[in-house]
Amino acid sequence: MSGPKVVVLVTREQMRATADGLLKRLDQAIASWAAEGQRCGMLSDEEIAATRRRGVSLAALMETDDLVRLLEQVPDEIAFLKADVAKRQQAAADKAEQAARRERHSRHGAATALRALKTKGTAIPAELGESLEAMRAGRTQDNAETVLAQAFSLLAPAAPTALSAAQEALAEGLRSFSDTTMDVQAWKAANAALDRDPVITRLDRHIGEAAVHLGQAEAAEFSARLLALDQEANGARGRLLMDSLTLDLAGAIETACKRRAAREALQELGAELGAYSDADAAAFAERASQLGADASITVMETLVESGQALVAQAQQQHAAEARRRAVLGGLAKLGYEVHDGMETAWANDGRVVIKKPSVPGYGVEVGGQAARMQVRVVTTDPHRDVSRDSEVESMWCGEFGQLQDLLASRGDELLIERALGVGAVPLKLVSGAQQTEHGTTQIRSLK
Repeated sequence: MSGPKVVVLVTREQMRATADGLLKRLDQAIASWAAEGQRCGMLSDEEIAATRRRGVSLAALMETDDLVRLLEQVPDEIAFLKADVAKRQQAAADKAEQAARRERHSRHGAATALRALKTKGTAIPAELGESLEAMRAGRTQDNAETVLAQAFSLLAPAAPTALSAAQEALAEGLRSFSDTTMDVQAWKAANAALDRDPVITRLDRHIGEAAVHLGQAEAAEFSARLLALDQEANGARGRLLMDSLTLDLAGAIETACKRRAAREALQELGAELGAYSDADAAAFAERASQLGADASITVMETLVESGQALVAQAQQQHAAEARRRAVLGGLAKLGYEVHDGMETAWANDGRVVIKKPSVPGYGVEVGGQAARMQVRVVTTDPHRDVSRDSEVESMWCGEFGQLQDLLASRGDELLIERALGVGAVPLKLVSGAQQTEHGTTQIRSLK
């Protein structure tokens, strides 16, 4: 099958460039993973060291020229890091949610105890009173349960003493008007009921996520709003405010997560671009650095798309250059006339014709800018002996096999995707050979 062919060439040079870009992206992904894991307090130095060792092992594949494994494993490692940091954020949010629930229990318990003690007129020891006030204000106490147990113990009925019938009747009457008969178990039961409330549960969850995904200042603002809700006397209005707080929290967390993901994507794209063009990488990094902390998600995602297009364009351009160099270099070794500037002519015109001195009147046309290329035997002599066309195409069949072997010896792979048989179509006639200023022979096709 030595007529016109559509071939695919994957060069070792192209694979190394892609691998280098992925390794740079991996380095940035590891840095982001480590920073985020440490920020949320869910990552140890030992884990970071182990991950960096894996990165070094993957980079070593470049030195051993095991590019296929590298190109398979690096994207898997990057995906693993992103999934892993999401799990760690989830674990940190779970931990913060539990802390938020304990704080709510403490606030409500302290407020309940103080209200009951005041109603009963019970004297509160100074130290106990300070602890209860701190808990009611939202300041967590390590010994919160002990403090509440002490407070509720003051509400327990006093040990019975000998009373007259009249005194017992009076005491019973007073107890009928009292609403302060609560103990620690009753308070815990009340909290358990609140914990089953889906609105309260969602709010606790969002407060926990806010501690992980929002900055300290923004998370503190939401905590202050939650604290103010505890003072809301109107049950219906308080419920509406709670719903509003839940929605605001969910929106802020979603925005923060999208913004962080976009910034990490921008950093990774900038790193990957550096494998192809330091100038493009620097320009892209400069554009990314100009985005303020409050940049809109739309603007950031648009820049991410621009970066992805830049990377794809750089990859395609580098791959095309590598393919042109590989093919022209291989043909030169097979005795074809390859001149300086021919690679540029191919890039500019989309194709080039290479002649072989030992086969006058014929040449090989190669063209294409993408992964697929077209190769075919052409003629420059309209008055040739046409019966020789099939002979030249058959000769090219053997040379194409040699070209494949030459390229394979340097790690390139040239595959035939589609081909026509010898003599299946008449040879294309090209004419008008001219010498360019670079010494490249350009041949114009006759339409």
